[in-house]
Amino acid sequence: MTQLIQTINKVRKRINPSLKVDGVLITLADMQTKVGKTTFQTLQNSYGSKIKIYDTIIPQGVKAVEGTMAGKSLFAYDKNSKPAIAYDNFCKEVLKIEKQRTRNEIANTR
Repeated sequence: MTQLIQTINKVRKRINPSLKVDGVLITLADMQTKVGKTTFQTLQNSYGSKIKIYDTIIPQGVKAVEGTMAGKSLFAYDKNSKPAIAYDNFCKEVLKIEKQRTRNEIANTR
C-alpha cells in the first residue's frame, strides 16, 4: 500500500498533477479467514487517514472466474453471485459518496 501511495504521488509530480484517486477497493478477499479480516483492519487503521478505503469488499468467487472463461461479464454470467452483488454494492457506495460530495459543494457555494 505504501508503494501504491508513492506511485500515485510520483505520477502527480511527473505526469499528471491533477490526478485524483478516490479510494482503494479491496478485491479477491476472503473475509471468512482471520488473515482477510486482519488485513482489512490493518489497511484501514494504517492508511485510512491517507486514502479512502471503501467499505465494500469484493469477495473471491468461482462465478467470476467462470464468467471470464465464458467470455461474459460477471453480471451477464451470474448477477446473483456474491462478487456481482458486492460490485453492485460498491457502485451504490460510490454513488452515495458522490451525491454527498455534490451536496457539500453546493452548500459551500452559497
